[in-house]
Amino acid sequence: MSQRPTRKRPFGVIAIIILKIVTALSLIVNVIVLTFNDTVGQFLNRWANDEVANILNSGDLAIMITLAFILAVLVWHLALIICLWLLKRWV
Repeated sequence: MSQRPTRKRPFGVIAIIILKIVTALSLIVNVIVLTFNDTVGQFLNRWANDEVANILNSGDLAIMITLAFILAVLVWHLALIICLWLLKRWV
């Protein structure tokens, strides 16, 4: 039987994978904090006289946009982690 030669991952690729995992975990923590913390709402309530703050506070538009951006970046990082781990050039 001929075995397929395994390619060893270079140290640089492993270091990048670890850094991407740390970044992805910090993004997950940011999503959790933004979802369950009312600090942003309290900050906007202090500026309730401002018309823009009233719009953002009423619909939580700023939080939704921030969460959407963070989730998009998280998906990108997860795709990079998978590609680097498999040593593929998909992305």
